[in-house]
Amino acid sequence: MAQPARDDHPWWTGGEERCAFCLGRYVHEMEIRCLHCDRPMCPLCVVTVSARRERLCPECEPSSPGGEG
Repeated sequence: MAQPARDDHPWWTGGEERCAFCLGRYVHEMEIRCLHCDRPMCPLCVVTVSARRERLCPECEPSSPGGEG
């Protein structure tokens, strides 16, 4: 009996929302918003600053060259 094709993508990548950073699709329920600028992003692009437990977008990350922190 033939095996069904295995989908290696996470379940949340089949949504209608589009991440502004990686341009990937995701479902709205998995959206994360930057604590500083409130921009939406997918779970793959979020930068977690564990010392302060903040979730930031790549542009607001303190160590990034273009960051605001």
